[in-house]
Amino acid sequence: MPHDEARPLLSLCMIVKNEAEYLETCLKLARPHVDEIVVIDTGSTDGTQDIARRYADVFEEIEWPNSFAAARNYSLDRASGRYILILDGDEYIADPRDWLLLREVLQRSTLTCVRLRIRNLMPPHSFVVADVSF
Repeated sequence: MPHDEARPLLSLCMIVKNEAEYLETCLKLARPHVDEIVVIDTGSTDGTQDIARRYADVFEEIEWPNSFAAARNYSLDRASGRYILILDGDEYIADPRDWLLLREVLQRSTLTCVRLRIRNLMPPHSFVVADVSF
């Protein structure tokens, strides 16, 4: 199926709370490569909202619904992209080549799924500094 130019191809959806320490890195790296950023804040008290507003196309603050699924679905309902990338506030895709590959793959008409390597930063002085997942 060809890409409909009136509809964003790739939306980044995030639910966040008190992610000010890493959120800017995530959003700064993503902004040139996604067509839409949706950030839903669930009660931050550390300045996360100010960072999110600088990058997000859609930004909302909601009361925590006591369910990650409900909060995630709320963010997905606000996205207009054909494809959706979900990242946490402390996750990012650092290598621009990975972003270019992702965009290239999304243009294919036979796309079923994409497997990405994600680096998850841990708090300072924790046993594990970073975790890589797919």
